[in-house]
Amino acid sequence: MEFVGMDDIILKLRQLGARAARVENEALRAGAKELQETMSRNAPGPSDKKRKHLKENIQMSRVKQKDGVKAIEVGPGKESFYAQFLEFGTSKMSPHPFVGPSIDESAPRVTEAMAEKLRKGIGL
Repeated sequence: MEFVGMDDIILKLRQLGARAARVENEALRAGAKELQETMSRNAPGPSDKKRKHLKENIQMSRVKQKDGVKAIEVGPGKESFYAQFLEFGTSKMSPHPFVGPSIDESAPRVTEAMAEKLRKGIGL
């Protein structure tokens, strides 16, 4: 997901110095939480009682930084390796996508949650 129109807010965050990193991280977590909730709601239901339900295994990583870009990964945990088969299908099963549609569905709420945290954090 790419966000447009947050350049001014990001500039003010950088001017805040050390506190800015914490505010940025809080905003990322707020957006990731929205996506996590949507993805859990859209994940296919249980088909095998022996496995942990996919809906209950949508996880959020910590804030990671690479090449100056911060991100949080949201998606099925390692116990739900079969999620890729549901998302993309197999030679014997049609796809039942839930990750892509969840990103599309939650994008406005993710943006708003992040913007709200950023506004609060920089005092707007």
